[in-house]
Amino acid sequence: MEQKRILIVDNEEDQLKIMKTILVKLGYEIISAISAEEAEVLFQNQNFDLVITDLIMPEMDGIELCEKLKKTSPNTPVYGFSGHIELYEDKKLERAGFDGFINKPISIDELGHQIQLIFKQA
Repeated sequence: MEQKRILIVDNEEDQLKIMKTILVKLGYEIISAISAEEAEVLFQNQNFDLVITDLIMPEMDGIELCEKLKKTSPNTPVYGFSGHIELYEDKKLERAGFDGFINKPISIDELGHQIQLIFKQA
């Protein structure tokens, strides 16, 4: 089976390291970006099977990033990853084009399960 490539976007380095460590152990190829702007450049130059982005980031937030990525590649699943999804209006998140959300905090087992479900749906 081909290894799935996941782009993880979060402005907190510790969060990126944790996510990358977990997902690599689960067998995924992980590329990480410390900002939405960096993620946008990576996305333009590489193919990804999934994007997981934090919602709250300086300069460009996860909503704006999702909108831009969906314009470039509407079929690539983009999931929001946040402990504060309730701060956003459902309609705004839906308009941005998110395919779903993963709530922080999340256990290693639950994260693995969520990602398996995402790839089964794709």
